[in-house]
Amino acid sequence: MIIEFAGMPRSGKTTIISLLSQKLNNSISHFERFDLIPFKINDSYNYNFWYAQYYVKELLKATNKKGLHLFDRGIIDRIAFGNALAKYHRWNKKQHQDYFSILKPYVNYHEIVFIRNIKPEDSLKRVKKIKNKVNITHDLNFLKVLHQSYQDLEGQYKKLIYLPINLRPKELTPIALDTLEKIVKSS
Repeated sequence: MIIEFAGMPRSGKTTIISLLSQKLNNSISHFERFDLIPFKINDSYNYNFWYAQYYVKELLKATNKKGLHLFDRGIIDRIAFGNALAKYHRWNKKQHQDYFSILKPYVNYHEIVFIRNIKPEDSLKRVKKIKNKVNITHDLNFLKVLHQSYQDLEGQYKKLIYLPINLRPKELTPIALDTLEKIVKSS
């Protein structure tokens, strides 16, 4: 079973997955692995294109393994991010179409997607100051476009649950856990 956690940068996705993994015996966590990407972050298209392909490979491996797979970002998240990059004029139309064509066949592989769409300003407040490490997710204008991209997913895709933004990750874990238990029992 594939569960995706999507949402704004620094919204607590990794923390929620870590807390859930401690409570769920049969869960397998798949965390972001941007450290593997062989492109520089300023090469936005190749960087994200490579990561989309990597994620699809990881997703396909997970579908062949029993257990509850918790993905930190995934297909739906990558779609929102790609849409935001296109709207922000970082990608041309062909790049956006090519990127989307990698992800589209796998849109319904997840059982559910939890989305944590915190305010752009809150995401920016959580940026850790790392010397010479500035990327597009530190740009408030881009974060506003990304925030809208997550909102735009609603109604376009099935099985999306928007997590409350006024709760901290530790407070959200029981909500996610309750939802997952219901899904597991019904399948």
